[in-house]
Amino acid sequence: MAMPGIRDPMTVTEQKNPIAAVTGASRGIGRAVVLELARHGFQVFALARTQADLNQLEDIARAERLDVRALPLDVTDDASRSEAVAAILAASDGYGIDVLVNNAGYGQFGPLEDIPIARFRYQLEVNLVGVLAFTQPFLPLMRARRRGWVVNVSSAAGRTATPFMGAYNASKFGLEGMSDALRLELHPFNIHVVLIAPGPIRTHFGAVAATVTEEHPDSPYRAYMQRWQSTRRKSNLMSRSPETVARTVRRAIEAPRPRPRYTITVSARLGAIARRLVPDTVTDWVLRRAMGLP
Repeated sequence: MAMPGIRDPMTVTEQKNPIAAVTGASRGIGRAVVLELARHGFQVFALARTQADLNQLEDIARAERLDVRALPLDVTDDASRSEAVAAILAASDGYGIDVLVNNAGYGQFGPLEDIPIARFRYQLEVNLVGVLAFTQPFLPLMRARRRGWVVNVSSAAGRTATPFMGAYNASKFGLEGMSDALRLELHPFNIHVVLIAPGPIRTHFGAVAATVTEEHPDSPYRAYMQRWQSTRRKSNLMSRSPETVARTVRRAIEAPRPRPRYTITVSARLGAIARRLVPDTVTDWVLRRAMGLP
């Protein structure tokens, strides 16, 4: 089912179905978005680093007869990005894409004092620099058609900072600011920039996120980190499925006038409201109590 209004008569190449590209597509939210869009008539390029996961995704798509093509992509690597862009342009006869979903992400947790600067830099490279670097090549074609969607998957952590997530917070706060600016800059060309801000989602992200505390058994933060991890596990009781996020992404793209930001889960909405209405001193006190910090 082609999406109403997504195609413009003045296109580089006539397209049968709208085309989307999704980064971080190997599992979790990214995989759910790929399948959601493909099931609703999109041609989808699924991009991720792990080839085995991409192969599994292609098997699912093949079984359902979905139009999905998997491509390797490391958003932090110049050559990998260039090869992925070239492959998409070649496969689409120079058309490019209608929708880009920037979902690739990485989480570096732990006290900021303990995090090596190289890992902090990598955190920004994946969640912030890589997003812009992979978005830029597609914008000229979107501008030429005066039509396009850029969907950046952020997080509740992009609005509310918590202990031991400072590196991740920095990347997501940056993504929110960059997306706000990009939305204004691209508005004259009818390119929509949308932020998706999920709270706890049932994925493997928490399991694979890097934590430095285990490497510093004598860290003065160790006991507080353990309390923080316990609190985070309890908060996951209010988690939602990746498919919830995927449906939100599709609805945002289909909306005649998409909202700048879609917040998912009750805890994320409450956190966003609290940041607007509650003084920082009160928020700090609440977080310290919730995290078991003195």
